[in-house]
Parts: sequence; C-alpha cells; structure tokens
Amino acid sequence: MKISSLTEDDDPSSSARSFQALRHSALARPVYALSAAAALVLPLVEPAARTGPGAASGIVLLLGCAAAAWLDRRDRRKLAPLPYLVGAALWLAWANLSLPGFGAANAAFAVLLLVAASAPWPTNARLIGQFSIGLLCVGLTALSGQGLASAPYAALWIASLLGVAVAFGLYEREVNRVEARLSHDATHDVLTGLANRRKAKVVLETEVDRAIRRGERLALIACDIDHFKRINDALGHSAGDDILRGVAERLLEATRPYDCVARVGGEEFLLILPGCDQPHALAVAERARTLIEGRAFPARGILVNTTMSFGVSTVENMARGTPVPATLHTVLEDADAALYRAKEGGRNRVAVSSQVPADPDFAGGHA
Repeated sequence: MKISSLTEDDDPSSSARSFQALRHSALARPVYALSAAAALVLPLVEPAARTGPGAASGIVLLLGCAAAAWLDRRDRRKLAPLPYLVGAALWLAWANLSLPGFGAANAAFAVLLLVAASAPWPTNARLIGQFSIGLLCVGLTALSGQGLASAPYAALWIASLLGVAVAFGLYEREVNRVEARLSHDATHDVLTGLANRRKAKVVLETEVDRAIRRGERLALIACDIDHFKRINDALGHSAGDDILRGVAERLLEATRPYDCVARVGGEEFLLILPGCDQPHALAVAERARTLIEGRAFPARGILVNTTMSFGVSTVENMARGTPVPATLHTVLEDADAALYRAKEGGRNRVAVSSQVPADPDFAGGHA
C-alpha cells in the first residue's frame, strides 16, 4: 500500500455505530432490569401479586424483560422494546385496576420515572429529573391518601427510584469508559499503540495547513521494514507482530514526544515532524535506521535482525494560500518516491525526495 493512499477517506461509521449501540444498551438495560426487579419485589409486599392475574401479569413482565434483553444482546435493538412494553403495560394495567390504593398517581409515577430514565439528557440532568419526578409523585400520592403513603408501597417505589439512579450512574460510567476506549481504538493501531491511518491523516492535514499559514517547516518520513514478508514466512505472524511492536518502540525513541508516529500499513510507518527541516529530518531518519539495525529484536524466544528503509520529504517556505490538499498530496507522493528510491538503492538507507536537494553536509547513510 502506498503511503499516499493516506489521503483516501476512512469511514468512521463502524465506530459510531458501535458507540450508539452501546449507549442504547446502557440506557435500556437498567430499565429492563429494574422492571423485572419490581415484578419480583411487589409480591413480597402485596399478596394479590402472588396469585391469579397478578402473578400472570408479573410473569408476562418478566418474560418481556428477558425477551427484550435477549433481543438487545442479539443486536435487534429496534424490536427489543416491544416485548418489554407489552409486559409493562399489562403489569401496570393490572396494578392500577386491582391493587387497592394503587391509583392513577402510582401508574403515572411509574411511567414518568421510565420516561425520565430513558430521556437523552446528560447524566446529571437525567438523575435530577428522576429524583424530581419521583419525589413529586411520592408527595402527591401521600397527600391524596392513596396507597403509596403506606410503608410497603413507599418503600417499593423509593427503592426503585434509588435503584434507577444508581443503575444509570454505573452504566453512564461504563459508557464513558468504553467511549474512551472506542475513541482511542478508532485513532490508534491496536498492535503497536501508534496512531493509525485515520489519525495520521488528521494530524498531517493540520500540520500542512499550519506550515502553509505560518510559513513553518514540516517534514514527513515514510518508512518500511525491509523483507518483512520473509520474516512472516519463516517465523510466523506472531514473530512478525513482535518485530512490529519493537520497531514502533524504536521509532518513538528516535523522535520527539510531540512528533506523530503512525503505522499506516502492514509494515509501513509514517513519521510527521512539525517544525523540522530537511537536515533535521534526515538526522531523525538516520537515528531511527541505526536503532533498528543496531539491536536484534526478540521474537518468539529468538533474536531477529532486521533493517528499515526511509524516505524523507519536506514542506518548506510554502506560499501562504497554497491549497492544502494539493500540498498534502505532493508531500505524500514525494515521501513515497523517496522510500522507493531507498528500496531500489539497496534498502537499509535513507533517501531524500527529488523535490528537495539533499544536504551535502549530512554524513548519514542516505541516498
């Protein structure tokens, strides 16, 4: 794969869909779990819920929650709410019609609590909404003399209110944790931990734009492990993975903390060096080449020697207003061409873009 294919658009929809699916599950599952808990807890405080229609409606609600959770896990998220809503409607209808003192206020409380819990609000607003609606319903039913004022019903609904708050707090924390992981995975290579092609493209566009606007320098180094296929064929892909991780560590060692080191293909890497001119970029490439050539890599219990080829391209003294896409394409093509020259020249060397004259004072091993 050519380094210049970095300019092709990447489709972020997969990561976006993964996060949306996760968030839907995080919002829905506490509702299913707490509804099932209510169906199990109510028979403990209400004898009518243990037999006849009460028991039947409770079983239907439990089955609806189980079916919804199963559909949710099977990625049938559009269908998941249907069995739950059927079970919840039957259970609330029975409770409203059959339980003495349950009344419209309790039914309204249950519905409003579920609405507040499912609302697409920020975490704090959602929790405040749950508590506000819950306390309002508790106060209204207590003043009206309905059954919620009695200890069993009050305990049941207040426990449900607190349970919703705690469950959503825990699930929101999990969502934030996985969102951070998904965001990292979307911009970083899983094997080496380096930036991936998508991240490299964003960084490069930003740095090229800055170099043009401010007249600053920018260097790119395209690099490729020499004869990497032979290593995979001889030692297996797990050994190749060990070498890729080792190469990534040495490339990071050769660069500055704020440089971008990206893996953009199987054995292909790209170094983006802001504020770096040609002599300094050549020095970085030579330092990386020496680090990789100078020490063997541990792979599957043995030491493997390998080398790497480098192609250097720079953006210097660009006129302000130069189109970023054109410059981006040119500098990537130049880096590709320089890398090709290094390969053709015998590998394990640093080559310079033909667009930029090489520094005659540089004493490294570049072509």
